[in-house]
Amino acid sequence: CPICFLPMIGTLQDAMNMACCGKVICYGCFQEKRRVIHTANFEREEEEERTGIEEIMMKETCSFCRAPVSTSREEMMLRIEKRMKVNDPLAYYQAGGCYQDGRHVPQADVLKALELNHRAAELGLPEAFAVIGLYYERGTIVKKDPATARSYLSIAAMKGSIVARYRLGGFEYRQGNTVIA
Repeated sequence: CPICFLPMIGTLQDAMNMACCGKVICYGCFQEKRRVIHTANFEREEEEERTGIEEIMMKETCSFCRAPVSTSREEMMLRIEKRMKVNDPLAYYQAGGCYQDGRHVPQADVLKALELNHRAAELGLPEAFAVIGLYYERGTIVKKDPATARSYLSIAAMKGSIVARYRLGGFEYRQGNTVIA
C-alpha cells in the first residue's frame, strides 16, 4: 500500500482502486480515512449545535492524491477513461468490470468488457488474464474452451493471480491430478 507500506497480498478485491490517480490502496487505509472524516464531521456538527457557529464539513477525498471522491457515475467513468488514455491497465480492467456488470455505464456490454480486459491483459495485469480465462471456462461471452481457459489462467497464475491459481487447481482436481491440484 502506498500509504501504510504494508504488503497487499491477494487480489484486487482486497484493495481499493482510486480512479482519480490510479493508485491501489489497502482497505484499511481507505476505511481509516472514511472513519476520520465521519468522526470529524460528527464532532463539527456537535460543536455547531453547541456554539451556533456554522463550520465547513470535511469532504471525502482520495487518501493518496486528495482529489474529491467522485459523486456520480459519469464522473467515475470520466476518471477511468482519463486513466485509460495513459495506458493504465487497472483502468482498463476496472472499465471492463463496469461494462460487464452495467455499473457506471448506461448499459452492460459484455463484448466491450472482453475487449477492455484483453487490453488490460496486453498491458500485463494478472487479474485481466484471470477474467478472460474465466470467460472461456464458463463460456459466458465467448465459446466455452477449456484449453484456452487453462492457457489464460496459467499466465495469470504465473503473474501472481490467486484466483487463477485456485481455478487451475480445480482443473487439475477434476482431471484426477490431486497431487498437482
